[in-house]
Amino acid sequence: VLTLAAAALCVGLRFEDTIQAMRPAGNPGVAVRDEVGRRFGTSFDQMMLLIEAEELEEVLELAERATERGRELVASGGLSGFDSVTGILPPLASQQESLRWLEEQRQVVDAERVRASFNAALAAEGMRAAPFEAGLELFAAATGRAEPVTVAELESSEQMRRLLDRYLRHDDRGWSTVVYLYPPPPPGRWRREPPPAAVRLAEELGPAAALTGFNTVSAFFRSLVLTDARLAALVGIVLVALLLWLDYRRLGDTLLSLAPLAVGIVWMLGAMVALGIAMNFMNIFVSTMIIGIGVDYGVHMIHRHRESRGAGVEQRLEGLVETGKAIALAALSTMIGFGSLSLSHYPGLRSMGMVAILGAMTTSLVAITVLPAWFALRLGMRRRSGLGC
Repeated sequence: VLTLAAAALCVGLRFEDTIQAMRPAGNPGVAVRDEVGRRFGTSFDQMMLLIEAEELEEVLELAERATERGRELVASGGLSGFDSVTGILPPLASQQESLRWLEEQRQVVDAERVRASFNAALAAEGMRAAPFEAGLELFAAATGRAEPVTVAELESSEQMRRLLDRYLRHDDRGWSTVVYLYPPPPPGRWRREPPPAAVRLAEELGPAAALTGFNTVSAFFRSLVLTDARLAALVGIVLVALLLWLDYRRLGDTLLSLAPLAVGIVWMLGAMVALGIAMNFMNIFVSTMIIGIGVDYGVHMIHRHRESRGAGVEQRLEGLVETGKAIALAALSTMIGFGSLSLSHYPGLRSMGMVAILGAMTTSLVAITVLPAWFALRLGMRRRSGLGC
């Protein structure tokens, strides 16, 4: 009954695959970040679109394509925003096009004409022109420019160099830039995996672009960890079964030794669901460790049963009780050793300790209850059939 109930609960076992969920609670920085995100309806879980190429112009052109596509995605709701180097350093072709437009519209954007018109409007409204001089000077510098902006020119200013460093890098392999992409609302919706729109954007840019971020890493870890955990569990069970068969040379005893492990793991997973403990990147491998820990309990009971063949019922009972006490003590020491992790403030370590406690407890309970009951049932059936002990 317990096994069936635990198996039914196992359906509700969930895998917590966000790295943020493993952070200790009560971090004031994280609390403030989440509060800001709720108040402004945004998220700090930004993604980064890394673009790499040998030439600067190729990097800037790809960043410009990402920017244009980003505007479309923001308008359609696929993203909540983006941030790119092209806001301060557009590609050369875009700059030349802007310079041609300025040359064609020289009379319209003439700085002196705009200044005179603006000052006249200020005077008509009774306002002073001095507070606006800095803005007018910037306007004159922008519209009077005849050459494209270069990286060297931007880096000549310390403030611009630090700003440019957020987006653009150069090393022996060439140039690289980062386009920051912000997931669409509600905040936290895309913590498990990247939005499809961001994935498509990276694919459209070709092999020179790669998408990364917390959600991308979480999706990769989830796939990798689940695959590795399944493989580790399968390899572990096969190798353990082979070792047991080499020891017993009997398939029945081999399966009996594995029974406490199989039933105990079902109980453990059911207990995790009942207690609200989710599987995560760390405690999933504790589940595979239980294979090595839990199978020992069944092995001890099987060996004691085999050694007491031919003895009387009382001697068999006494032997199983003694072995059961040893198994209980071994399980308690394991639970205390691994269980100390459950006192950690780090959620990942705490979940490892709790899963280890449940695994050692359930596999040992099955070994000292279900196996002796099975032995007694078989013994009673053999005695009734006249086959003796």
